[in-house]
Amino acid sequence: MNSDAEGPLHAVVSTRAELLRYHEPERIQGYCRGCEKHGVYWSCPPFAQQPLAHFPEWTHVVVLCRRVPVAPGITREQLLARFQASRVDFGAITRELEAKRPGVTALVAGHCAGCVDCTRGAGLPCRAPARMRYSLEAVGFDVSGLAEALAGIQLHWPKSGVPDYLTTVGALLCPDALVAAELCAAAHALGCSGT
Repeated sequence: MNSDAEGPLHAVVSTRAELLRYHEPERIQGYCRGCEKHGVYWSCPPFAQQPLAHFPEWTHVVVLCRRVPVAPGITREQLLARFQASRVDFGAITRELEAKRPGVTALVAGHCAGCVDCTRGAGLPCRAPARMRYSLEAVGFDVSGLAEALAGIQLHWPKSGVPDYLTTVGALLCPDALVAAELCAAAHALGCSGT
């Protein structure tokens, strides 16, 4: 899954308290309201209740980031396709790591990619709850802030044109420090960098 074309994964262990410094649901979910996909995916707001309160207990987190290089002269359509393909690959990696230990919850940046078409827009229940993953933003995390502060990875938001690179970000909420350390080591075995 991890190819040189995608760039290496970066994985770091942090504590719940450190991650929660970047939990600002009112501000971050406010941005979600302006998104064209608001209410379209089960993993995105609006929610009857905040999902974070319903996750299994967790004390530590593994923050995962991957920079995806962007070729000069790429079109907007090519950029979006590249990013979506990278998100699908990154989501598979986070789910693979999540499956290694019980009680771990994977979160990714951006909407869930567990299904080709989400059933929420049709008013139907999620058809694949085992594959559904909440987005970091939807749960209320400041992805740019946590990526930079906890993982040392700065997201690139150019004022015009296309960025030099894209970044996918995820988190594995872990029940204890030992599980977090094991999953960080497993991420390193997949070709990650970090501590």
